[in-house]
Amino acid sequence: MVMPYQLYLRDDTGEASINTINVEDGHTIGDLELDAVVAAVQGVSAAAVYKQAIRSEEVVAGDTAAANAYSIMDKAVMLFQTAAGTYFKWVIPAPLVAIFTDEDVVDEANALVQALITAALNTVTDNNGSPATDFVRGWRDRRNRTS
Repeated sequence: MVMPYQLYLRDDTGEASINTINVEDGHTIGDLELDAVVAAVQGVSAAAVYKQAIRSEEVVAGDTAAANAYSIMDKAVMLFQTAAGTYFKWVIPAPLVAIFTDEDVVDEANALVQALITAALNTVTDNNGSPATDFVRGWRDRRNRTS
């Protein structure tokens, strides 16, 4: 069974975003796999995770984003393939500029990106519960950027 796992992020201007990913049932906040996902998201995003929720479990953390000019309206889109051969996108708000190449393509050689991919593989699933087995590519989405 698939469970939605939600990360609540906020940038330094106070703009908030809810990042929902699917994980297999049985995960709890604070388990090693979800801790790795949170650490990896915080590694590539300038937004601060201020709350996590799965099922009825909820943990509220600090509410401080690093002082910067990053906006949650700017996104990194990560495309994964699953064991079933399906694809899904994972959208990360307020990505660090350092994770992109000059062409706004996610740099797979970047250590922070590698940590995110490693955390996602076999932990994050598609809507049907098929786990991510391969990172396909990533890109920057700035269509809704306001600044």
